[in-house]
Amino acid sequence: MTTLKQAQANFKFRSFPALLGFLFVFGFFVFWRLGFPAVPYFDEVYHVPSARNLLNLSAYSDLAHPPFGKLLMAWSISLFGDHSWVWRFPSAVFGMGTLIVLFLLTARLTASRNIALLTTVLIGLDGMHLVQSRAAMLNTTMFFFMWLSLLLLIYNHQRAKGPVRWLYILSGLSIGLAVSTRIVAAMMLPILAITHAQMFCRRTGRWPLDLRLLLEIALYWGLLPLAVYEAAWFLVIPQIENKTLIDGWRSQNIMVNYHVHLKAGHNSGSAWWSWPFMIEPAWFDFRMFGKYTVAGVIALGNPAVYWMTLPAMFYSFFLYIKRHDLLHGSLLVGFLLLWLPCSFMHRVQFLHYYETAVPFVLISMALLLRDLWRQGPAGRLAVTFYFCVVVILFVYWLPLWTDLPIPHPYYRHHMWFKGWV
Repeated sequence: MTTLKQAQANFKFRSFPALLGFLFVFGFFVFWRLGFPAVPYFDEVYHVPSARNLLNLSAYSDLAHPPFGKLLMAWSISLFGDHSWVWRFPSAVFGMGTLIVLFLLTARLTASRNIALLTTVLIGLDGMHLVQSRAAMLNTTMFFFMWLSLLLLIYNHQRAKGPVRWLYILSGLSIGLAVSTRIVAAMMLPILAITHAQMFCRRTGRWPLDLRLLLEIALYWGLLPLAVYEAAWFLVIPQIENKTLIDGWRSQNIMVNYHVHLKAGHNSGSAWWSWPFMIEPAWFDFRMFGKYTVAGVIALGNPAVYWMTLPAMFYSFFLYIKRHDLLHGSLLVGFLLLWLPCSFMHRVQFLHYYETAVPFVLISMALLLRDLWRQGPAGRLAVTFYFCVVVILFVYWLPLWTDLPIPHPYYRHHMWFKGWV
């Protein structure tokens, strides 16, 4: 079996300088023309007015999601003014932060900074993360706190001196803030519980149903996130004019009923099972300038990345069955726990929801690319060719991820399938 040192020797570059360089490039594309378009688009039409109302304490108008994400947007407006780039600034910051968190998390999971760097680059080039980092929406804020919670948990178990309680508390607070941004972040809770149980039993040799273990899970990833979630409502709603604590409960009931009973469709909606194939992406924005110029934002993943997600997961499944590889098994379970619950949601859904589960896939993909690299000259050639395709398609799609005006024929050249138009 190849040792860790031998595996790392196959990737002879310094990960941290390369990470900083990539973050600089990714950050440039995130903040470049962040204020365009100058008017709200897609879900911004709900979130921006809600943030303005929170800032004025006049109302809480967006009852489709908890208030924490809009509260961050309101603080941004209070600091920098009511401008389009200001609405999107929190998403941009947390989008950048998510890449750093995922680098650290992958390094912890794989014991390799180089695999962590490959994963981070793939996420940055997948296109969808860039789109969501440039929109005044709630997804990158949710991603940041979701993955931070898992990072804190794993880091705590891997500490040389053993775990400490305050890191468990921070993990619970972090997932609480994620759920306080978007309720679907609760899909991370089973992953946190399973991860804690697995690492606890391995470290202590205790039975999985140990009372201490169950109490820790209930406290740190049950009661604590619930307390944070309720605080997000009850510290905000009563501050609004003519609102009371009772209105905090009513607002939560309205939110739940909205998602349970939502029957309205959307021309960019797509079924959960179709997301790896990108059959029908959502257009966040689309505008024509005269007859020959187009500008828009399409929530479409990089085809070279998204179309490889299922093969990467089958690779993890194969290695888990053949070698009982715990890392690949964990990646597969994490991916399924963040994707399959969407099959039970009967309201309209969108392709960009898939991005929640994609980091687990891209860790697996980075491991697959490493194993290919080890196969000699042919493997190295395949990996090099693949990355060239990823970069070329990133540049090719960049105008339609960043609202850059382009000639209409160039736009038509991107419409590979009927569902993309």
